[in-house]
Amino acid sequence: MIVIYTDGSGAHSNGLGSASFIVVRDDCVTHFSAFPVCKSMANKVGSDAVTNNFCEYISVIRALDFAVKNGHTDIQIFTDSQLVVKQYNREYQVKNSALYELLAEINATVVQYNLKLTISWVPRTNKYIQEADRYGRQCIKLGRAIE
Repeated sequence: MIVIYTDGSGAHSNGLGSASFIVVRDDCVTHFSAFPVCKSMANKVGSDAVTNNFCEYISVIRALDFAVKNGHTDIQIFTDSQLVVKQYNREYQVKNSALYELLAEINATVVQYNLKLTISWVPRTNKYIQEADRYGRQCIKLGRAIE
């Protein structure tokens, strides 16, 4: 099983948001990635803004893509986004069309690759969420992806 912590951050003064994740094994970070999220990405799924929720979903999608590309089929994702967790677990309806598209992408990936995906909530104070957030803020400051 691969364990991944994700974080998203909505648009800042430079117009960029971020989607970041870290992979943890035996209490050590083994990989990290942070990507800028721009308005054109949001526009592709019908959103006119780079919101925090949009970026949280993008971080889960990027983490899932990483896990699949590295041959993992049993995936545990932790996020501080209660919305993502509750929508994925069907506790909340998805009323925003852009988020609906992103959730559909996650579900399609799960089906396509026959994945066992668990998405769970952890508080913002979790040390790995804070680390993912730091990478996301650095990515926004630099205006480019970091890995």
